[in-house]
Amino acid sequence: MRLFTELRRRNVLRMAVLYAAAAWFIMQLAEVVFGLIGLPEQFGRVLLIVLAIGFPIALIISWFYELTPEGVALDKDVQATASVTSFGGRRTDFVIIAILSAGLFLFAYDKWWETGPEDLSIAVLAFENMSDDPGQEYFSDGISEEILNLLAGFEPLKVIARTSSFSFKGQNIDIATMAAQLDVRHILEGSVRRSGDRIRITAQLIDAKDSSHLWSQTFDRDYSADNLFSIQSEVARAITGRLRMTLTGEEERRLAKVPTQNTEAYNAYLLGRQRLTDRRVDWLEDAVDQFAHAIELDPDFAAAYSGLHDACGLYSDYSGGHQHGRCPPGLEAFMELARKAVELDENLGEAWISMAKTLDGREARDAYERGLSLNPSHTQGYLWYASFLSRSGLYDSWDSWREAWEVDTWQSIIKRGLEVDPLSISLHYALTDYSMWAKTKEEALYHARRIIEIAPDSPRGYTRLSQLSWILSGRIDDAIRWANKAVEIDPLHPTYAMEIAYAYATLGDADMAMAYWERAGQLFADDVSPEKYNILRALILLSNKDGIPMQKVFDALDPIDVGSSSRMEIEANLAIINGEAKEWLDSHVEYLSGCLNVPIDVAYLNKWPECRCWLDGLLLVAGEEARALEAAKKRIEWMKKFLEMREGAVDNPRHLMLLREEDKALDDFQLYLANFRSYPHTFRLYLEENLRFLMYHDPILAPIRDHPRFQAVVAEVEADLAQQLENVRAMEKKGELPTLEEVKALNASKQ
Repeated sequence: MRLFTELRRRNVLRMAVLYAAAAWFIMQLAEVVFGLIGLPEQFGRVLLIVLAIGFPIALIISWFYELTPEGVALDKDVQATASVTSFGGRRTDFVIIAILSAGLFLFAYDKWWETGPEDLSIAVLAFENMSDDPGQEYFSDGISEEILNLLAGFEPLKVIARTSSFSFKGQNIDIATMAAQLDVRHILEGSVRRSGDRIRITAQLIDAKDSSHLWSQTFDRDYSADNLFSIQSEVARAITGRLRMTLTGEEERRLAKVPTQNTEAYNAYLLGRQRLTDRRVDWLEDAVDQFAHAIELDPDFAAAYSGLHDACGLYSDYSGGHQHGRCPPGLEAFMELARKAVELDENLGEAWISMAKTLDGREARDAYERGLSLNPSHTQGYLWYASFLSRSGLYDSWDSWREAWEVDTWQSIIKRGLEVDPLSISLHYALTDYSMWAKTKEEALYHARRIIEIAPDSPRGYTRLSQLSWILSGRIDDAIRWANKAVEIDPLHPTYAMEIAYAYATLGDADMAMAYWERAGQLFADDVSPEKYNILRALILLSNKDGIPMQKVFDALDPIDVGSSSRMEIEANLAIINGEAKEWLDSHVEYLSGCLNVPIDVAYLNKWPECRCWLDGLLLVAGEEARALEAAKKRIEWMKKFLEMREGAVDNPRHLMLLREEDKALDDFQLYLANFRSYPHTFRLYLEENLRFLMYHDPILAPIRDHPRFQAVVAEVEADLAQQLENVRAMEKKGELPTLEEVKALNASKQ
């Protein structure tokens, strides 16, 4: 007890409190200063050791010395009076209060005032490949992306996705410009050198506001899976520390996780991810090989299963239905890849996004949301999620679907994606779709041109400009020119050839149309004959101005399932032309039961793809006039909902003809043909899309086909198409487009 009293008299206890407060203040100040000047973390540890050593020294000095009104003196020379002790104590108390106040102010400034939401943003650039082998670039890219993915999982840090961050690769652009284009405060850049059994990774964090270096470090270690993931985690942890972010326990566990111990499997995975960055068929084929190889090397590598699932699906889509030999056969086995990825790692965002593609309804929606919350930089996830919502069974009627469209339900998902990946080709491509996604023509064109600015070597911007040239302005010659540019870049994509085939058919060049149709057929898998491919051949034949080669049309339809609504639409129109409407209707009652045996409201408002306008005409000609007229009225009512969705739309004269309103049909015919190709392509119907069939053979318009006003419109359209075909011929002569002989020669060489 006497010792405690003596400690109080000599102000040793106050000194302990004073020293602790001062040490805490110094550490707070050092954290800010070290971050500003970019000193490594070791300096902080050294400072803490020095302060710890100084603590007992300060207490010893306090025991032997006393603060008096005359200054510092040895305790033995000071008269032990209350006034002297009180004087030293008050001074010490004032100093303690001042230090604590300053420390609290600095703490508040550091944690709340200095870092606003706009400051918590970063772009991870593609690390430079410093290895002697240029083929190792995929590895340096992969290391960068893995660090990016780690950072993307930390709230509330905004991390720009790979597509945008890596777009500056190889370009001499300053930090401030890159940060401005990506809308971020910080940039992480670095390099990777892999040589034999050693790897060196250098990273540096830059504040784009003043180009100051906040942190940098070089990691020089043995090449192993443990070291690779340890370096990535250390970089991510250092960055969050410099940005003064506090990680949760779950985030710390994610940093400590090692996805695979097999370095070869990890190499294959990184190469597979690089190959998924473009939708070229040969790259997708290689991506499948790499992910499959990674799984062979490490059957517990969760991310490899997710990668293989995505690569197999994309390869089949983009190659025209080809089945890769290393993809599991059958839908169930394919879905099992995604389930396996989630089973192995339930905190892997890309695994949940892959899983979502195998689910329906609310389960799919929840899986997408979970996947994007775990990996907010997964660009493809935003696209797949938005596409799912646009066609989701969550909407129980057309009205609820339209309400979702009006409030930007799926468009908002794409815009969320563009916030983290502003230079994404896929996301911009989605917003070129007028008016399913883009609400105005200008918006659609902007995003198509933006794709070409971002990636002039990608076919996607050109094929979209091809479609928009046709849809928005009726410029089929420009559509052929842009589509041919896409073919030059990706000659293995069958859809591009199909688009050119249809364009030539519309211009009246059936020979060239069939040549491109044959080209598309060579690109599809041997066992795949898509409905749209066979429908295209029928449409080319139906576009014959002088007459329809009936048998050839039916031969073209033969590979298509007899229950296909597209096939039935063509057959029904031909039956009307041949005077066999009633017989055809009687023979297809079973297939049409969903339209004929339900109330008109249900058939035409909720089942429009199966119960189209041609059915109204068929009923009318077949003698069921009352039902046909009721159906036509409902069709007009239903179509108004579409017309409200887009600018400049007019009533379809075919609908008016079903109501026998011939005068109004003629009034609208010119406007309709002028705006005909501007109908949103998502909603266009097959035979309406064939312009020449509409003008010369459509049985619903037969009563007004010989009217002078109708003929005048047809003549005007033909003159325009003839001029456009002349423009195409001029481009062929200049070598800007292939000639018929060149296309046929290419087809012959592929047989």
